[in-house]
Amino acid sequence: VTDQGFAARSHRLFVTIEIGSARPACFLDNGAPFSFVSYDVARQLPWTLRGTAFQGQGASLDWQGIPCEFGETTVDLLDPHGTIRVANCRLIGKFAKAQHPLLKNHIVLGLNFLVDNSIDFASRCRSGILRAVLTVP
Repeated sequence: VTDQGFAARSHRLFVTIEIGSARPACFLDNGAPFSFVSYDVARQLPWTLRGTAFQGQGASLDWQGIPCEFGETTVDLLDPHGTIRVANCRLIGKFAKAQHPLLKNHIVLGLNFLVDNSIDFASRCRSGILRAVLTVP
């Protein structure tokens, strides 16, 4: 609720992923160019460093004020029931070097995740319920 009494509803498109035996909270952010891995998840999984800075003016590796490094790992996508698994999806993005004040044990999938894995994305809203489908070739 805003300071003017307006009830604002926010929505997230949650995705079930698995890294080893861990299942961190994960959502797709279709406004994010790169994925983001929170500090506590980044410390617990194997990943490969791909850079510590972007070259060029205005390019930043920070994510919402959190310093990050650029890296790569793989995750498994699961359907909501856990019966279908798409293994070894490439995740390239920003790996936090410090804790975010709100997002702990989270991964945010950016648009590059869809492109890097040739995943089709479709969303629709019916009766106030937002749903999305990820289709893997």
